[in-house]
Amino acid sequence: MAGTAQSSGKVAAATIRPFCRETDESQLVELVQELQQHELKLYSRMKPPSEIGRSYVDNLCKECQEHHGRILVAVDCEEAASSNLVGYACVLTRVQSENKDEIPYTYGEVTDLAVSEQARGKGIGRALLTACEDLVRENSDVKYLRTSVLARNSGALAAYQKYGFEEHLVEMEKRLE
Repeated sequence: MAGTAQSSGKVAAATIRPFCRETDESQLVELVQELQQHELKLYSRMKPPSEIGRSYVDNLCKECQEHHGRILVAVDCEEAASSNLVGYACVLTRVQSENKDEIPYTYGEVTDLAVSEQARGKGIGRALLTACEDLVRENSDVKYLRTSVLARNSGALAAYQKYGFEEHLVEMEKRLE
């Protein structure tokens, strides 16, 4: 499952591999907190990064167990023998649809994806998405891959659209004063 990130035909400086709780957990928590800080600028109801930690990783691991998922990490390869995580993704490969007005089906879902700020623009996010898609495709009956993104996160929206994601369901809200 380990692979090297590709960006516009160039090899990026990261290897994608499965998450190892024993060696990766503290760095994964840092990446989750960095993502939370970024999203807090876009959405004021996000928890403060200091409140996101090991329990969040526990929840990701629980979701992975329930939906045949996996957490993947991107490891910086620019330095010899580096184990510095520069990104992560969580993918669930078997999620059952729950909409009462749809025919039941199973889909894959990328629940989390983040690349550290200093590593963006190197194809690492695309490599993580490709690895997620590959895991979902291993389930031959799964025909759809989903993700969600904050409406104000224009960079992530553009990246997902460039990768081939299309709007599926637009959730809207109105603030009641």
